Amino acid sequence: MQSLGSLLSGNLVSNNSTIPDTITKDVWNNVNDLFGLNYKVEIKTYEREEDILTLSCVIHRLRTSSNYTVHYKLADTSLCNKITEEDIILSTKIRDYYSKKIMIWKLKQSYMSKFRDDLNEFIHSDGKKFSETMVGLVFKLPEFYEYDKKIDTIFSERNRILTKNEEPSVKQLSLIQLTTLNRKYNKQNEYWFSDQENTIVKVELQKNNPLINIWNQLISKPVLLQAKFSPQKMDEYRYYSAQNYKLII
Repeated sequence: MQSLGSLLSGNLVSNNSTIPDTITKDVWNNVNDLFGLNYKVEIKTYEREEDILTLSCVIHRLRTSSNYTVHYKLADTSLCNKITEEDIILSTKIRDYYSKKIMIWKLKQSYMSKFRDDLNEFIHSDGKKFSETMVGLVFKLPEFYEYDKKIDTIFSERNRILTKNEEPSVKQLSLIQLTTLNRKYNKQNEYWFSDQENTIVKVELQKNNPLINIWNQLISKPVLLQAKFSPQKMDEYRYYSAQNYKLII
């Protein structure tokens, strides 16, 4: 996983001079140390009557409904009146899921990125008092949860032993699951296949590719794919990434 929305912002003021608020706290700390300056980064904190993760689940439910027309933000006070039992249950599941994941990361001494540190801080809070730096993370958390649950299912009881082969080869692949990534500058489909050894293979395709509908039809049944299959890992999961691939028809 990567941090979406973890940039810091605020009013940066010293001697009545305003510093652009698009610069992160870490950058200014480094500048302060280097030049002996004394700029202060003021990060706003907020308090809500409801857990903002529950409010995020409300937005996620509304966004994924067929009649979604209003674009809500976590600051919208009207969201409290739209909370359902479904939203409360989902927020509880998300907290439980990531609390367990974080525990596993720490037990395995996995790398704790800035995103994971922020996630850890938020998940183990009540979500009612938070800094503005958490808003982007929490807004996307229901989407991250859905993605991660799909990944868990994809890799369940499948072979994770990979071999390295520098030369292109051919594999017969059967589609397991489609996932999507909606980063700001990278919107793509991830097609997860299993090969004849029950090993996972990922093929990436930009969502705006003009041939995507034809591709989707072709892979509805097992296909032969020629590619360089490069071993990759995602936490404890191992898979092949298909590079420079082409279908053999």
